[in-house]
Amino acid sequence: MKRSLYIISAIAGCCLTALASVADLPVVEHNGVLCHIYKVQPKETVYSLSNKLGVTAEELVAANPEIKDGLKAHTVLYIPVKESEMRSQTVSHKVEKGETIYGLSKRYGITTEELIAQNPQLRDGGLRNGMTLTVTSPATVAATPAATAVSPTPEGEDAEGWYTVKDGETFYSIARKHNVTVSQLEAANPMTGVLHAGDRLAIPSPMTEQPAVPETAQVSVPQPAPGPVEIKSEDVMDIVAVEETPAPETVTAPEPAPARAEKHQAVAVMLPFMLTQKTPDKSAANFTEFFKGFMLAADSLRNEGNPVDIYAFDTAGSTDTVMAILRRPELKNVSMIIAPNNEEQLAALAAWGRDNGVAVMNPFLVRDRSHLTNPAVMQANMPHDTMYDLAIDGLISTYPRHKIVVIARNDGPTDHQEFIDELHLRLDQTGNPPMLLTYTDELKASDLAGLPAGEPCVFIPVSGKQAELKKILPALNELKAAAVSPDDVMLFGYPEWLTYRGQVLEGMQSLNTMIYSRFYNDSESLISKDVEENFNRWFGTPMQQVQPRQGLFGFDTGMMVIRALRHNKGDFNAYSPIYHGVQNGFDFRRASSDSSAGWVNNVLFFVNFRPGGMIERTVL
Repeated sequence: MKRSLYIISAIAGCCLTALASVADLPVVEHNGVLCHIYKVQPKETVYSLSNKLGVTAEELVAANPEIKDGLKAHTVLYIPVKESEMRSQTVSHKVEKGETIYGLSKRYGITTEELIAQNPQLRDGGLRNGMTLTVTSPATVAATPAATAVSPTPEGEDAEGWYTVKDGETFYSIARKHNVTVSQLEAANPMTGVLHAGDRLAIPSPMTEQPAVPETAQVSVPQPAPGPVEIKSEDVMDIVAVEETPAPETVTAPEPAPARAEKHQAVAVMLPFMLTQKTPDKSAANFTEFFKGFMLAADSLRNEGNPVDIYAFDTAGSTDTVMAILRRPELKNVSMIIAPNNEEQLAALAAWGRDNGVAVMNPFLVRDRSHLTNPAVMQANMPHDTMYDLAIDGLISTYPRHKIVVIARNDGPTDHQEFIDELHLRLDQTGNPPMLLTYTDELKASDLAGLPAGEPCVFIPVSGKQAELKKILPALNELKAAAVSPDDVMLFGYPEWLTYRGQVLEGMQSLNTMIYSRFYNDSESLISKDVEENFNRWFGTPMQQVQPRQGLFGFDTGMMVIRALRHNKGDFNAYSPIYHGVQNGFDFRRASSDSSAGWVNNVLFFVNFRPGGMIERTVL
């Protein structure tokens, strides 16, 4: 399948400390002259900058008369290219993970079209890790064509093709305002990354052609009146069986887009299914399973409420493709986007979602913080700091009488030191700090001699590794056997313990172990078995035996999202249900009292491994 090569690049600015001379700077055409371009950083002066770039202060001022009275942060400077820099070269470039067509074209000073023309294999297969490109370029002096001409700006704004950024504006909103693409706008302003109010942007000529966009898969769930919703099994199979089909098929053409005031009940799932791969890799298989679970939820809810359209897009692991998808007419309909696990792509989707009033759910990037500043972003995976706070709250309330004892092996791993540090901080404030117990090699009875007499204890190791857990379980179980009450010795631990089996699991159960986790599935429960059986029946293969189960994650996500979109005509933020699913739970709340903040999931589970083999899940 032919794919478009179109990209938004999140440029955070050049690494200024790495500049050897002005020749290291990007080049654009400015007023008919090839110029290096540089964005002034805070506290820089004409003198310091002339030393850094290897040009005289007089040359800087002559090319930029507005700085004769001093530099201002974020001012864009233009420095004419010298004839001695003009040269061309041909190089061989091996593509590395994370590189993009747009980034490589900027690196070698050519357009994306020139890069593709020199390497025709990019037209059909896109850019892949490990492939070798041959690039002929004018080295560092080629002007970016998008900046060679500027168009008049709308009436009442800056003259001569310049635009002053207003508070809250993004590259996407400004590009739309001037009928250019985000890539063209960024190419015309290569030294501008994060926008600030007052920044001046060069506005390139409006685009004359729209690149081709990738294929889409749509599941439209119409509801006859009266009568139940029906989803045919062959419809679902056509879309999710990506291993056998070169591209998902369109099942039903989308309805005309309604006005945004009447939001359409539709969700776009944008994930790297990697349809061009003959054998999808492990990551693609995980995302395919997630989507299968999502579709299983749609089938489970087929008789509930109003119809919800589900669009499935293969992002192909490319920001180019993501930006092309956003130009598709179907996206005018959606109320929510399920985003892929890529920071650059999530940033592009988040900006688009904010500008278009569309919720963007981030199910996969735990450490992303965009939900703190973007009201459209929904962080489905609770960030570590929030998780630690809830886990410590639960620990303190669950064991109010117990002395908390931290166990650390001398010179052993400390993979959960961050949690222990937060625990110390909280308990120190209460005047009852945790006790530190250290040991060598394996925990022995003699190591426990210093415990407070007659006081119940809950033990927390610094490491969650299985090998480290094995070193402490025997001694703790001996201590428990000798205790006056079995509740006097308890163990508290970490999400990875969900995967432990055999003697380690038995030792955890003997200690009535409690762990915190964002997810938990009781595989023996009736609902879990029902979902697994239906998954196998629909798709012909069982879910992968991994933690967390991606099919269950997709199922729980689909159940929550579809129900929420059906309520209040698709306005997700007007109604966000609390959902405690088969494996994952959702309870989205504002990340802060600031209205510019997004949403964060606040569901955390305590999982109790009790003596006798019983396992209980509690929602904090």
